[in-house]
Amino acid sequence: MEGNIISVIKYWIEGEIEIFIKVWLLIYASLCYCYLVIKIIPKGLFRLLSFLPMICFFLYLPLKINSVHLCGNTAFFISWLCNFKLLLLAFDQGSLSDSSLSITKFLILACLPIKIQQKSQEKSELYVQDEVNRGRLHQNGHFRKTPLTKSAEKVSGVQIRKDFDKNGHFQETPSIKSAGKISSVQTRKDFDKNGHFQETPSIKSAGKISSVQTRKDFDKNGYFQETPSTTSAEKKFRVQTRKDFDKNGHFQETPSIKSAGKISSLQTRKNFDKNGYFQETPSTKSAEKISSVQIRKDFDKNGHFQETPSTKSAEKISSVQIRKDFDKNGHFQETPSTKSAEKISIVQTRKDFDKNGHFQETPAPLSAANTENNPFQDGHFHETPSQKSAEKSSSVQNGKYSHKNGHLQEKPFPSSGKCKSILNYGIKTLLFALILRVYDYSDYIHPHIIMVIYCFHIYFSLEIILAIVSGLARGLLGLELEPQFNEPYLSTSLQDFWGRRWNLIVTRILRPTVYNPTLSLSTNILGRKWAPLPAVMATFVVSGLMHELIFYYLGRVKPTWEITWFFLLHGVCLNIEICVKKAISDRFKLPTIIGTIWTVGFVMITGFWLFFPQLLRCNSDVRAFKEYEAIGAFFKDVTNAVNSAFLRHKRI
Repeated sequence: MEGNIISVIKYWIEGEIEIFIKVWLLIYASLCYCYLVIKIIPKGLFRLLSFLPMICFFLYLPLKINSVHLCGNTAFFISWLCNFKLLLLAFDQGSLSDSSLSITKFLILACLPIKIQQKSQEKSELYVQDEVNRGRLHQNGHFRKTPLTKSAEKVSGVQIRKDFDKNGHFQETPSIKSAGKISSVQTRKDFDKNGHFQETPSIKSAGKISSVQTRKDFDKNGYFQETPSTTSAEKKFRVQTRKDFDKNGHFQETPSIKSAGKISSLQTRKNFDKNGYFQETPSTKSAEKISSVQIRKDFDKNGHFQETPSTKSAEKISSVQIRKDFDKNGHFQETPSTKSAEKISIVQTRKDFDKNGHFQETPAPLSAANTENNPFQDGHFHETPSQKSAEKSSSVQNGKYSHKNGHLQEKPFPSSGKCKSILNYGIKTLLFALILRVYDYSDYIHPHIIMVIYCFHIYFSLEIILAIVSGLARGLLGLELEPQFNEPYLSTSLQDFWGRRWNLIVTRILRPTVYNPTLSLSTNILGRKWAPLPAVMATFVVSGLMHELIFYYLGRVKPTWEITWFFLLHGVCLNIEICVKKAISDRFKLPTIIGTIWTVGFVMITGFWLFFPQLLRCNSDVRAFKEYEAIGAFFKDVTNAVNSAFLRHKRI
């Protein structure tokens, strides 16, 4: 076909493409209605009844499309996945139940086979909840740091904010909040306009620990005046405070607090040096379960700030050791090390300035429970922590670090989209194109080999299509998405194939909608040991019925139920595999190569027997080849139209 680009595109859009566009516009309009429903109607039966018309409508829409690829993908995305997501949403479950989702994200997550990847640092009661140690440099080269650490259960949370003001003077505001029997201390420190130090600490203790309130002010003539008020309960502690101004009018303070039993002792020494710079050395030691904190802060001769805090906690309380120094050139250097016990995560942070004075940070969060780390390999530092939370034990691997030229450098977190390189998808695309060319010689190839080619054809086409859809969604949402396939040809068992490698989006949608409810019901009847068996069978039955529906959309022929028998057979074999593994436990394990050959061979043989015959009965292969030819003709017409337009422009 010859003509300009617009006429070529208009010609190809007419017909099936036009119907496809209209169908998806109806889908988006229906999902907008569902979005409105969740804002008005609470979860439960009434919301489910409100969704039922849309669910039935989504079952009908694929019948309007005749193309194998367009109809098959629409049926899979909408009639299966979207309908199941709406069923979960009716009871405020699933990925669509997040109330913070905008309507754009709601539409994309509802109609596309994607799932947002969980963040590397999840909010958990057993792990540090917020980011640790954010470091930035001012434009003038002064260091500014704002770490925020929150711990759960009995571990105290510490919030520290440190800033250098415009004149290079140090200003600090630490806020320490402890839980249980640990006292909370809030201290605010400021320098006034004239550079004099003013302090107002407020110490509130709970239980048997006494509360101390101290107020400090400078009088009108600049002399320091103090009014402490001390109230003790039961086991009283002794407070001695001596505060003086030296001969030059500089402020000098030495409070000493000693507590008995479980009460912590606090010693603080504060001095102004000869040049008027502030110098402070607090030392806090706690007994038993109360953490001890030692802080030493000094300004050097050049007026640069130097700090060394050391925090050690006992038993379940995390211990933190922080050392901060300014080097000879005035550059900031910091090395915090955080170690926690039992279920509390360990955090180690190392910060350095490189040779050029640029700030470089390498945080290394480690998990104390069930962690698989290989910190050092070949003299270089590599870390892969695995965080497992209670109840929902989801593991996240985050952060790898390498040592290069004497500096620790952070490797970026491997996103799901980058787990498989562009080269990987490029190779599979080339193999898919090669398979299409092989079909031209199908008359000279044995039928069994053609069946094997069909297996790879389905796998490559599904992975490429889902990868394209996932890439578009990633660009629109700006979020990392979980992968859809995980190299199924490397499966070592049926559990590995269906649960962790093949079409994972279906696994994720069937687990909360079918498997978990059946498992909960069968647990009450059969007990926890045998409850997974009927849950697995129910999951494969539903999967078989949904595949029958999709095959009906493709061929519009009466189902023979071979697809359902295919999934029933795999469900039975998977249950047998589970029982055998429970019986032999870890006493015997097949070699990986044998398990892979057995699994892949079993899937292919049962596919030749029950899966492909119904797929070929609806002539889907012949229709698919015609569509590939149409796509090739479309690109050929577009190329000719572009060349014609270029030649006309060149003549002018």
